[in-house]
Amino acid sequence: IEVRLNVLSLLNKKVDIEKVVLIDTKIDLYKDKNGVSNSNIFRPKPKTNKAKSKTETEIDEVDFKNVVFISQNLQRNKLFHFEVASLKSKINYTDDGWDTDLHLDVFAKSMAFNTKHGSFIKDKRVKGKLAVQFSKAKNKIDVLTEELGIGEDDFNIKASFGLEKEHPIMNINIKTKILWLNAAHLLDPHLFKILNHFNLTKPLDAQCSIIGDMNAEGDPEIIVDAQIKDNVLVSSEGERTDCSFEGRYINNFKNGLGNNDINSAVIVKNFKGNYKGIPIVIPAAAINNLEKPVATGDLHSKFEVENLGNVFGDEFIKFNGGTANVDLKFNVNIVDLRISKPHFTGKVNIEKANMLLRSKNLTFQTNILLDFTDEALFIRNIKYQRDKNIFFLDGRINN
Repeated sequence: IEVRLNVLSLLNKKVDIEKVVLIDTKIDLYKDKNGVSNSNIFRPKPKTNKAKSKTETEIDEVDFKNVVFISQNLQRNKLFHFEVASLKSKINYTDDGWDTDLHLDVFAKSMAFNTKHGSFIKDKRVKGKLAVQFSKAKNKIDVLTEELGIGEDDFNIKASFGLEKEHPIMNINIKTKILWLNAAHLLDPHLFKILNHFNLTKPLDAQCSIIGDMNAEGDPEIIVDAQIKDNVLVSSEGERTDCSFEGRYINNFKNGLGNNDINSAVIVKNFKGNYKGIPIVIPAAAINNLEKPVATGDLHSKFEVENLGNVFGDEFIKFNGGTANVDLKFNVNIVDLRISKPHFTGKVNIEKANMLLRSKNLTFQTNILLDFTDEALFIRNIKYQRDKNIFFLDGRINN
């Protein structure tokens, strides 16, 4: 530790520290489950009637090299662990506080707001310049940066950190253009586990806000918005091409119920895509309660029936001609990211579909109306036609 002091400044009742240098240093702040902290040794002395000193202290420059910073709070389940390769700052003092450009090169070992869920930006390099400003009147620090490197991507960040002793509020806003899986790797493990089952092959525009009390237990409020245009959505079921939609993740879906998985939701709006020649439109859908997820929404499609061969193959039945209209509302449970107990209401209408039953070399034309209701699946207006023979059928399958 090296400290350079301007001795002449003491004559003006001012402690002017020209430079503070930390090299190969470890700063370890710890609070146990009972709230006992190793920083208690720095508690101020009891107040007396002695007049307060008017001596001012200013630090002009800071230079850190190979400094490890750890802040662990077992009482609130938080862990921040950074390995600082380099941090440099020259500080400019104003009437209301100070400002500086902070140049840093840091390796983030952990940024866990809730250690039960794991860390954000775990094992990622953070490098760039931050404009930092402290205001005495507002009692907070503001941070602004453009193209801050985190991992393989660049981020624009605007943040503020309150300095109140009891309830210091942080407000972080992040913008970037990033690949889906790169973004997933920056989130904590329980969110990554969900996002890793999908992929988008082109970069997407994304924004994230993190707001919360830095002393509070549990997660802060996290909202992630993404805009996807003309992309390819990949999952275990295959690819959806020409995908465009707006997505949002929020862990505080209903105010007052906490920032947690039960009160979390994934919301999709204006989804349009193409699955093996079948266009898919979902105006609105949501997955609520990430502990026991339930997906709800509307599904619409209109396509040529022969495109069903792209989905089911044509070894058994070959489709040729005819159209299909799909208008459904869905409510399905999701277990291990797979559909369970699906419930549909709405209609699937197939008209003038030509089908070849390959096993019998039998060709016929058919109309089918599938009417999904809360009571049953009604099969209406079924018409089979072969040559001059026509059959009409109706039926139902109870729920």
